[in-house]
Amino acid sequence: DSLRKGTYSVKEMMNSLPGFLYNPISRSLSFHGSSSILFLIDGKEKRSGYAGELSHQRFDKIEILKDPVGKYEGYDMVINLITKDNWRGYDVNINNMEVSQPSAPDNNLITLTHSDLTYSYIMPKYDIAFKYEMSHSNSHNSYDYYEKTSIYEESVIPSGTPTSIRFSNRHDAWIDMGYQIAKGHSLSFMYDYKMSHSNSYTHKYVERKVFTGGDSYINEDSKTHNNNGDHTFTLNYSGRQNNWEFSSELTFEKYQAKQTNRYLEDGTELYNTPFENCKDFFLGDFSVTKRFGKKYSLNMEYMNVYKKYQSESNASLSRSKEHRNILFMAFSYSPTSQLSLRIGGNIRNVRKSYDDSGRSNDNLVNLNGRVYYRMSRSRNLEVTYSWKVTHPSLFHTNGNGRWVNTQIYAVGNPSLESSTTKHVARINLYIRPVSFHVEYDHSGNSISPVYKKENGITIQTYDNVRSSMFNSGLNISHGIRLWGGTLNMTGSVDYELLTTRYQGVTKRCGYWTGNGMLTFFKNKFPTLALMYANYAHTVVTPQGNSIVGPDTWTLSVSHNMFNNRLMSTLSYQLPIAWKNKVNKTVTQTSYYESVQTYNAYAYSRNTIILTLMYR
Repeated sequence: DSLRKGTYSVKEMMNSLPGFLYNPISRSLSFHGSSSILFLIDGKEKRSGYAGELSHQRFDKIEILKDPVGKYEGYDMVINLITKDNWRGYDVNINNMEVSQPSAPDNNLITLTHSDLTYSYIMPKYDIAFKYEMSHSNSHNSYDYYEKTSIYEESVIPSGTPTSIRFSNRHDAWIDMGYQIAKGHSLSFMYDYKMSHSNSYTHKYVERKVFTGGDSYINEDSKTHNNNGDHTFTLNYSGRQNNWEFSSELTFEKYQAKQTNRYLEDGTELYNTPFENCKDFFLGDFSVTKRFGKKYSLNMEYMNVYKKYQSESNASLSRSKEHRNILFMAFSYSPTSQLSLRIGGNIRNVRKSYDDSGRSNDNLVNLNGRVYYRMSRSRNLEVTYSWKVTHPSLFHTNGNGRWVNTQIYAVGNPSLESSTTKHVARINLYIRPVSFHVEYDHSGNSISPVYKKENGITIQTYDNVRSSMFNSGLNISHGIRLWGGTLNMTGSVDYELLTTRYQGVTKRCGYWTGNGMLTFFKNKFPTLALMYANYAHTVVTPQGNSIVGPDTWTLSVSHNMFNNRLMSTLSYQLPIAWKNKVNKTVTQTSYYESVQTYNAYAYSRNTIILTLMYR
């Protein structure tokens, strides 16, 4: 009950727990800087944007599982919300957000509109929920550009007009129904439909210098049109009998994406590439957990996944199929209330076929372990280890490509090897109010985008790259009484060292990032929040580097009315940038170079976000 005080939603309440940070502007929850969090309600998977916004009064307790295994492997955390016995009630959430950038160079008045409506109703045996959300965005951006191929080099001549214009519309609607068959046994069904439509237009007025002689000034225009549709059906069962827990899932998804790419120079169309992707996806999963008293538990899970992928570009057709059989197992032991140990892993058989000719059959093994020791209520220590082998996706291996411009052809790489990552160690030490973590990952053949030269053409594709990452960080969360209210201070500082090795060349870079937030709460007064995020840093790539920025300062004022049911938030991004103001992407090989620079600060400063939410 002390966590519920002064909050309405699950996400807001969890901001009081060590390591968690809730951003009231984006309504997002993170843990030690990671937003890879999955929400469950009574053991059934739900969307974070739905489950996390529900009233915490509906739930009796929260189960938190870090570094999960089984089908949730890959998430940093799983949060299971347990509904109160015989709970009856409803939740309504109506939200609208407007984003404006009045001082951006291209005078973007409204750049994003997002609205959503959620309704859920629960009775002792039945529950139903549905949600509809719609968003519209537009962006007008200018950037500097330089490109050098084996034939020519060209650079942008500032024309005073936007270089890139993008419009996007997205709609998403789903319905979720559940029925309790008997005490401890329930069924649920979910249908989800997503539809999106976007247009991108890029214009550049360039000076082109041909190495064989001759300079020219050219208007280059690229036009991309996208239409995507996605249908997903999911049936879930969960049950509990004595010391046994069961769950199963059947999911079918059908996805279709149509894209048209056009490229023109001085009004003359040089290519027009229609591109269509279709995907059929089926997942069947069954999991069982047996508890032996209070100290031991064994979890076993079997998953069957089938994917059929088809892409068509002009008259070229590419088909791929993938079939995965996965067996998970994890054993947990808690000799005392303070100490818990877990060891687990999985065996995967992955079969693929390409255009009914090329075939592959791989057996992959993953291992993981975790030790957690709670020294006291305010101190705990956690150590994890994992060995992961990840097979390339059909997107990475798709051999049907498209022209990006007259010199670059984008295509997948069917000969990619599986990616092996040794997550050597992650150590978390929490001593209230500070937590410290150290992590090291090493990959002998991670999958990374690269450029290659084939038959006089520059190919944009993927390849296996050796890489490693070392990360250490510090998080703090503390609250003090001030002026009759509460001042909460949360923040983190991280240092990361990245190393890549590709074709005999080793690159290394280290950088600092961090964020912090001061929030002042006082009963019957608006809540003030000042947030700082320093994400400006340089990242090495196998054939270049990227500069990410800028650092940002954001001031927000929010006020809750009518017993926390109506909330309004006004956020303003201050025109301050201490370190870096630009995003810059550099690619450099012996046959291809490109530099793209974008003034992120100019387009983000003075951004105004207005959010109204009724719940």
